Amino acid sequence: MSLQSFVAKLRPPVHDLVSSATRDGQELGGQNETDQKEVIGWIEKTSQGNFVNESNLKDIDSLLTPKTYIAANYVTAADVALYGELHPFIAKLSASEYYAVPSLTRYFDHIQSLEKAPKKREERKKQRSGIQGHVKTPAADEGEPVPSMIDLRVGHIIDVIKHPDADGLYIEQIDLGEETGPRTVVSGLVHYIPIEQMRDKWLVAVCNLKPANMRGVKSFAMVLAATSKDGKESGIELIQPPANSKPGDRVYFEGQEYENAVPLPQLNPKKKIFETVQPGFTTLDSKEAAWINPVTKSVHKIRTEKGVCAAPTLVGASLS
Repeated sequence: MSLQSFVAKLRPPVHDLVSSATRDGQELGGQNETDQKEVIGWIEKTSQGNFVNESNLKDIDSLLTPKTYIAANYVTAADVALYGELHPFIAKLSASEYYAVPSLTRYFDHIQSLEKAPKKREERKKQRSGIQGHVKTPAADEGEPVPSMIDLRVGHIIDVIKHPDADGLYIEQIDLGEETGPRTVVSGLVHYIPIEQMRDKWLVAVCNLKPANMRGVKSFAMVLAATSKDGKESGIELIQPPANSKPGDRVYFEGQEYENAVPLPQLNPKKKIFETVQPGFTTLDSKEAAWINPVTKSVHKIRTEKGVCAAPTLVGASLS
């Protein structure tokens, strides 16, 4: 059956929501055959009418913990449908219930904040007034810098050349699973990693730094690399995502206070967020990448849904 067949089975409010979101020609059905099958599968589940209910919100919360979007690495009709099904349940949650399902509410708030996401701002504001009366929800960039403010994603280098005007710089085209195509990224790795080892490489990228001009080429992200504890001359390696990763997979920090948080859209250079958090980045004895809280010394591994990210060989390395 086609996507439209399952959309037609959605209950009227959700059906209208999905139809409205796709009316302007947005390609929300999936960009390739694999994603299209995933979208249809999730729409089918949602169309059954009982996929979301009060008794299974925690199950959905667990399902959403490693995910930014439900069916692909970008928003699809499946997200719009799930958003519509979640809406009446989220609106009724008390403060304690709201914060008991942090991944679910993170996902919901993220979908409704998208530029073209279906949303009724005034209605939503009224519905959440009860929650806000109990607990003040700070803006995402308030407070001390924390690692979850950093937007980490799996990337795949699809092209790399040496910078024509800088001997130490590579210019990479990195697929991050975005509809806009690969990002141009400039990295100072020429003297440490041969270009042959950069080609077709999977990596972790920092995606919400302010774009920076590097010798005439604007860089739109930063690759996350491990530097030997004995210094650059002793080795630099790209942090590797788990096997079977896909471009755009969400990378997050273990720990309830971090894994459910939404990264900032862009890090404010004046607040030195990355610079404040970065000294805690390291590789463990297992070579797994992690952030160690400088105050509590708690260890928070850097991971995706599929496993923990790691350096190939370096132990006790710094990450930047």
